[in-house]
Amino acid sequence: MILFNAIGPNQIIMLTLIYSILMIYSLYLILKNETKLFVFAWLLFVIFIPFFGSIIYISKNYLNKNSAQYIS
Repeated sequence: MILFNAIGPNQIIMLTLIYSILMIYSLYLILKNETKLFVFAWLLFVIFIPFFGSIIYISKNYLNKNSAQYIS
């Protein structure tokens, strides 16, 4: 009960905003960069494991872009 008293409306708004931005950005990247089969798989992953799925996909996308820069 003490934990819920420590979270105020400002924190709830910030967490909701961060969550929404992560979801929208990861869905945008998935639809932009992946093929049909991988779009379906990543969408399922992001939808069923929302916060961590988004972070994992965004970091995967970032790491792939960085490794492609060093190869070229």
